[in-house]
Amino acid sequence: MLSKLQKKITRTLQKSQRLYNDLLNCRVIRINRYHGLNVLDDIRTRTTSDLNTIFDVGANVGQSAKMYSKKLPHAQIYCFEPVHETFKELQAKFSESKNVHCFQLAFGSEEKQVEITLQKYSIENSLLNPSNNHSNIEISESGVARTEMIQVTTIPDFCQKHDIKQIDFLKIDTEGYDLEVLKGTKSLLEDHKITYVQVEAGMNYNNKKHVPIQEFIQYLEPLGYVLFGIYDQMAWFQNKARLRFCNPVFISEKEVEDRSREGIDQLMY
Repeated sequence: MLSKLQKKITRTLQKSQRLYNDLLNCRVIRINRYHGLNVLDDIRTRTTSDLNTIFDVGANVGQSAKMYSKKLPHAQIYCFEPVHETFKELQAKFSESKNVHCFQLAFGSEEKQVEITLQKYSIENSLLNPSNNHSNIEISESGVARTEMIQVTTIPDFCQKHDIKQIDFLKIDTEGYDLEVLKGTKSLLEDHKITYVQVEAGMNYNNKKHVPIQEFIQYLEPLGYVLFGIYDQMAWFQNKARLRFCNPVFISEKEVEDRSREGIDQLMY
């Protein structure tokens, strides 16, 4: 007669074998109840989406691109950083990479040139020049604020020039300029030529820097995009226990209908 431990081990092995058979036959991917920890993992487990073309808008020195390159080694990753010194660092980081392409460009709703005031920390540079904290501004040796002329174009114009038909994942992190970038992509969004859109969104009225998440929803839902998940939540800013911003990711409704993975066995509360 089998002991309780032996019975438990047998059940576990049988369960593991069933799961293995399901995975082998592509019938089910078993996931846990959590969603929102890593967007690329969530896309893989909940859809059959192909992520072959990635746009990293506001790439800075390649923090996100490094992760994309590791998780998606076969994808073509396009990084865009407009500030000269930051771009040089980005370019150097991926100088030997065959699938990461760097461009010194900014995107917006129209083609133009913009003069921006440089910040001490490159991740805070923005086409909005929003900083009221003069201690954050980079000062030259002559004692004046450093500025730089930035070239702005639109994503559809770039895609046309480089013969890019589809953007599978568009990540935008432009310090409050994200909605302007999206407005420039309207023609692509209308045709669902962008599959996933990640932006940086403000989550309460105290956040004057980031575009509120409600504005992204109001803009994207009529174009056929719905919320896929919320990532990288940032709270406790200036010792206040409230959610300040996050990175919401939207998915094309067409992708929802065509690529939602069937047979997910998801544990529920």
